[in-house]
Amino acid sequence: MSKTNETSHVVVRENINLTDEERQIFSRLLQVVDHFKLETQLRVAGGWVRDKLLGKECNDIDIALDNMMGSEFCEKVNAYLASTGEKTQGFGVRKSKPEKSKFLETANMHIFYVSIDFVNLTSKPMEFGSAEQDAYRRDLTINSLFYNIQTCLIEDFTGRGLDDLKNGKIVTPLPPKEMFLEDPLRVLRAVRFSVKFEFEMVKELKVAAADNDVKSAFCSDKISRERIGREIELMVSGNRPVKAIECICEIGLFWDVFRLPQNLEPPLLETCVGYMDAAWILMNANGGFTFSDEQRRLYLYAALFLPLRKTMRGDYKKQTISAVTHIFKHSLKLGRSDGEDVVKLHNAVDRFSSMIPFIVSSEYLKPVEVDWELDMVDVPNSLKLRFLLGIFSRLLQVVDHFKLETQLRVAGGWVRDKLLGKECNDIDIALDNMMGSEFCEKVNAYLASTGEKTQGFGVRKSKPEKSKFLETANMHIFYVSIDFVNLTSKPMEFGSAEQDAYRRDLTINSLFYNIQTCLIEDFTGRGLDDLKNGKIVTPLPPKEMFLEDPLRVLRAVRFSVKFEFEMVKELKVAAADNDVKSAFCSDKISRERIGREIELMVSGNRPVKAIECICEIGLFWDAFRLPQNLEPPLLETCVGYMDAAWILMNANGGFTFSDEQRRLYLYAALFLPLRKTMHGDYNKQTISAVTHIFKHSLKLGRRDGEDVVKLHNAVDRFSSMIPIIVSSEYLKPVEVDWELDMVDVPNSLKLRFLLGLLLNEIKDFWRPALLLSIMLMKDSTVESKIGVFKKVEEEILKLGLDKVWEVKPLINTRDIMKLLELKNGGPMVGEWQRKVTQWQLAYPSGNVEECIEWMMKQTQLKLLPNT
Repeated sequence: MSKTNETSHVVVRENINLTDEERQIFSRLLQVVDHFKLETQLRVAGGWVRDKLLGKECNDIDIALDNMMGSEFCEKVNAYLASTGEKTQGFGVRKSKPEKSKFLETANMHIFYVSIDFVNLTSKPMEFGSAEQDAYRRDLTINSLFYNIQTCLIEDFTGRGLDDLKNGKIVTPLPPKEMFLEDPLRVLRAVRFSVKFEFEMVKELKVAAADNDVKSAFCSDKISRERIGREIELMVSGNRPVKAIECICEIGLFWDVFRLPQNLEPPLLETCVGYMDAAWILMNANGGFTFSDEQRRLYLYAALFLPLRKTMRGDYKKQTISAVTHIFKHSLKLGRSDGEDVVKLHNAVDRFSSMIPFIVSSEYLKPVEVDWELDMVDVPNSLKLRFLLGIFSRLLQVVDHFKLETQLRVAGGWVRDKLLGKECNDIDIALDNMMGSEFCEKVNAYLASTGEKTQGFGVRKSKPEKSKFLETANMHIFYVSIDFVNLTSKPMEFGSAEQDAYRRDLTINSLFYNIQTCLIEDFTGRGLDDLKNGKIVTPLPPKEMFLEDPLRVLRAVRFSVKFEFEMVKELKVAAADNDVKSAFCSDKISRERIGREIELMVSGNRPVKAIECICEIGLFWDAFRLPQNLEPPLLETCVGYMDAAWILMNANGGFTFSDEQRRLYLYAALFLPLRKTMHGDYNKQTISAVTHIFKHSLKLGRRDGEDVVKLHNAVDRFSSMIPIIVSSEYLKPVEVDWELDMVDVPNSLKLRFLLGLLLNEIKDFWRPALLLSIMLMKDSTVESKIGVFKKVEEEILKLGLDKVWEVKPLINTRDIMKLLELKNGGPMVGEWQRKVTQWQLAYPSGNVEECIEWMMKQTQLKLLPNT
């Protein structure tokens, strides 16, 4: 039941509907009170009550205690957990700071993974009080409501909180000036809630907010700048940021909030707010721009402070900083990073303004003169605009600044892909006279000299024993990840660009783009020709190169398949050579590197062709190494299944699988012949051969192997149910063990029940599993298989089983423990959770009471009375 006020159109609920999670949390708190026989009243305070009554979600739960500190109650919670054998929880305490108008000590603890704040009720600063006294000390009447957990009642001690909520009024419990002088931050909170809910600030409150005494208190040290900054953040990130700033202007607090350095003349308020308003309108026009929350926030700050973008001042450390940086660093205490990002936005505004006329020709855009010689090497006029926007300019600035003799070259894949007209985001910079980490340090030294923010960088060490000879440093330049490596002549030694080119895996990957000269360099003399002619060739004799790093065999296969290039005969012979195979099977390359190459092939554009090539050179069971003493299945069977799965997946316009579904679907098809093969793991556990391949042979992690095994299990279970769903001449009915793992299910719902159990286990992978099952159907065409898939899919959707795994259980863990009279969880609780899920599948229209009644009959327990 809810009421609507005709004037304000605010809908306020008569009561509070708790979620299962909230019931679970409150139940735990009451258990603590009961266990220690505490006389404490537990009340949820403020914002949570307000938002619940407005029908909004709220994750901030503040528990007010009437006779103890929050930290004391947290200790009681932990003592209770210890008594039940459960894991205790750490908790933090934020001390009160009365000199900064922060009067409450707050303890924070996680209850069932939800962050809860515990505070004591107060009558006046730093003293315990009753709930009524505390209500009158809260900032606004709409925030002074309590929800009593013991009585399940809403408590409105000011006598007007509910009415103000219904009527859309922003009112203080006591005279506003008195409350604002005690804590001036309440002014900003009044503004924020007024704007957020579109409520009206009453006249008395507006007058008090603009009072000179209140303004003096606001400008004093009575409240910390951090608290001011947090309120502003919530407004700018909120639903009506421009309106919030306008309200702050109306009560005359704008420059008190966004405090400028002394002796700086502030710009006109109308200009600041006008820019922000224009930016807001533009951002939301035509359906709105898809900015992230962070982009939106900094965009609005940048608009608000545009008039200050060229205003500088001397910092207290005798450094010159922008006024904008001062506001973020000192006035709002939001940290240096935000201020720097807004300054970058301002700098970009001016630079874009100088370039836009050259990009767009329009009557309302007048050309702006650009200093084209600024920080530039000799670049063709046609490329100067692009160059200004590029990463390479920054790298050249570093070289010029330190007068380095280093030649900067982009190496390998980026050059190859650019020449093929493809996009490539992997930029590797090869350095001829220093390590990558040294150059990254130079970049940071340059950034520091220009007053820009330095960048962290990581270093991946070389591992020559695993055929990884290059140390690689990685750094972000203009938000793009760049790898820096040194040129080598042979393992672990510096070399020239020509020597390095001959050490690269393939001629098409041995090309360089010289950033200084803007020229493509082909030191092997055949890289460009092989790229044009579609040839996969090694710079040096292939056997020699494969023995040095056997992974090059897989890379040759991958690029051959990816670009549909031809591996030359000499390379194929070397790849199949016994010495190369022995090196591949040794510890010369890590299994992780093999796994990464296989991943790129299976995720690529022609995965079946890639696997066929690996088979042709005789490396399949060396790549997908099985445990010893296991007889491998026929290669033709593995590849045949994968080929059939690929054809079926791409038939009839293709299935819309996600990248992850597609990848695991193909692995599952490839390893279908191994789905029932088990072996003893080195931990003396029996695991499937498929799990072994993922865990040990490819080092792709346990999760992928487990998901493929689940797909295999689902294939067999789907195969037993498909005949019951679809009648066809090529489908013979298969006996299903209907009693397996079942509650008492009506015959008419048994199919739904079994399908639901399966989908609960396989989740979003049910379509790939179903397609694999149908692929195994014999004597049927691709078209007929697709028809069967669509029929089964339609039936699953009709039964309401898609996303069935997201359905919440009618009875949660806490209720189960209560019904079973258990103090601790354990296997029995897990078993009953599973049974409740089964019951819901068997009785989709059942409710909580029916489920409890069924459970009572099963356990012969009596229903506990409600408390």
